Amino acid sequence: ITFDWGGTSEGLSHCDYVDIDVYVWDADDNDLGIFDAVTGSCPEQISIDGWADGEYFFWANLWENYGLFPADTTQVISFPMNVTFVQGGVSEETLTQSEANAINTNDQGYYVDPVWKPVAKVTVSGSTYTYETF
Repeated sequence: ITFDWGGTSEGLSHCDYVDIDVYVWDADDNDLGIFDAVTGSCPEQISIDGWADGEYFFWANLWENYGLFPADTTQVISFPMNVTFVQGGVSEETLTQSEANAINTNDQGYYVDPVWKPVAKVTVSGSTYTYETF
């Protein structure tokens, strides 16, 4: 799965100025401690190959905004993710996170007042994967 919030605003690259991490939680709202998509990369990626049957929820958190803010302070810049689900040799589909759930310039960084925003859900059942974005 690839989580990509790339784009440009105010003439600046989202990937150069905004670090968003993606965490994996179970259906009981437990952080599973899977940090493959919690890096400084843009886009973030994670492989779910071999994961046990169940529901997995992917939550975004703004690690840091390194100076990308709107010139007009009454405006907000959102960073909705394009989420690409690839099952090797079987399927590939890209869905976009809703604007309402996207990290934006009003959100604080991880150490200030973390905001968790839902990105996607994947259900694993044997070799069948179903997915949706929020």
